[in-house]
Amino acid sequence: MKDLDKLVDVVWMGLLAGIGIAVVFAFAVAGVARAGAARRDGRDGAAALHTASAVLAGIACLAVVAVALLTMLHK
Repeated sequence: MKDLDKLVDVVWMGLLAGIGIAVVFAFAVAGVARAGAARRDGRDGAAALHTASAVLAGIACLAVVAVALLTMLHK
């Protein structure tokens, strides 16, 4: 039973992490697309905000990958 609980935890966390990183990456892609559209429309303030959100989402994606790699290397 103890091993089954650990397996369920690993599967649950893997699904949660996979969905989470996909959503954050989607925010990055949407931010880049919206920034381009806002820039073409001459809305510089909106373009800057969308660019900032895309950069933050990109940094979050890189941070998750870094933490995952460090976790795998130290186990």
